[in-house]
Amino acid sequence: MKSCALEFNVRRALAASWAGVVLAAVMLAAFGGNAPLQAQRAEGQTMATEANYQLAGRFAPYKVRELLYSTSVSPNWIEGSDRFWYEWKTSDGTTYYLVDPARGTKREVFDNDRIAAELTRITLDPWDGKHLPIRKIKFIDEELPAPSMAPTVGQHTESVMADVLGYDADKIAALRSAGAFGKK
Repeated sequence: MKSCALEFNVRRALAASWAGVVLAAVMLAAFGGNAPLQAQRAEGQTMATEANYQLAGRFAPYKVRELLYSTSVSPNWIEGSDRFWYEWKTSDGTTYYLVDPARGTKREVFDNDRIAAELTRITLDPWDGKHLPIRKIKFIDEELPAPSMAPTVGQHTESVMADVLGYDADKIAALRSAGAFGKK
């Protein structure tokens, strides 16, 4: 019985919607067809009857891509960890983020303006933080050590002479006495 009632209600709804369409067609014919459209048009304008390819070209996919920025995240997983990085594009440029889901943290991978300043210094061509030529990021170490103070001049000279150059204590003492390391 329920299926019959449902079928009856569907038929009644379809009949009512068709009656609305017929009524609209009769009203349109009775009141001049396109009279409301003509009333809405500004004086001196004509209705477009041909394709406007120039206007349509403004919304071509390759043009729209230039207007859109990031709308989703594509994670780049860091090998051997559960962290990932991604890039996010806005009108202010591209920012690179490092995400650690286990810790619930997200931070910028680097300072774009600082990288741009270094690129400008090295290449002698001006760069800005919005347009960096970054194509790929590779993480080398799991965690970088916290930055520390730079050594003072000559602080590690003797250890470098011994460990890197292989000088023995007598040769280092002779160089020191000859003034090769400067005054202490």
